[in-house]
Amino acid sequence: MVAQDKAPEAEAKEESGKLEIGSTVPSLQLEGIEWLQGEPVSSLNEKGKVYMIECWATWCGPCIASIPHINELHKKFGDKGFVIVGMNVWEDGIEKAKDFVSGQGDKMSYRVAYSGGKGSEFENKWLKAADIK
Repeated sequence: MVAQDKAPEAEAKEESGKLEIGSTVPSLQLEGIEWLQGEPVSSLNEKGKVYMIECWATWCGPCIASIPHINELHKKFGDKGFVIVGMNVWEDGIEKAKDFVSGQGDKMSYRVAYSGGKGSEFENKWLKAADIK
């Protein structure tokens, strides 16, 4: 997926409502998203920046296991324009996500947002559109 200026084929893919390789990704300025840590990302198209949106949940073992590796990437490349957003998805409520992030301290030092939970605009425009279940 790309966040650059739209190519004609990317516009056609966007009109279909599906996200696939070459699609222009939706904004992160969606209803229900709340930023839990770090500065909100207002654009995915800032010159000189590369974005990684990493979806996770407190109940997902593999997600939790990847946090130290993602944090290492953030510490190594964050000051070089690599922006990581840990997007909490499919959570039963924001409090679980807030408590988890708070408990991580500097072990989860990248930006973190809550997607709005199940049925959120993020789920519909990002996850379902990319056929992620």
